[in-house]
Amino acid sequence: MNKYIATLIAFFISSIANGDEYQCGEHKNRLSVISTGSEHVNHSVRLNGKKSIQEIETEMWFVESVTCTNQGFKIIASHAQYNEPTEKTFNLSVSDSWIYEIE
Repeated sequence: MNKYIATLIAFFISSIANGDEYQCGEHKNRLSVISTGSEHVNHSVRLNGKKSIQEIETEMWFVESVTCTNQGFKIIASHAQYNEPTEKTFNLSVSDSWIYEIE
């Protein structure tokens, strides 16, 4: 019985931490995209594992794709999870491990 409960807990934790990591050859920064929510999935985006990208999180964007650029990352996000056709491109320029600009 304890083994069954432990397996369920491990499965639950791994499903919560579902995400992708993007690391580029152009620079040493990485971007983590972690799924949050259940009915409407949104993404939590972290620069180098710690710095939260608030512009994406506060407006509850769903990250469609991430590509590397010389200065950082190009993020295409949408509100598809709400059946809304809105799409936005975020150009994330990283000047330091924790400092970024977004256009």
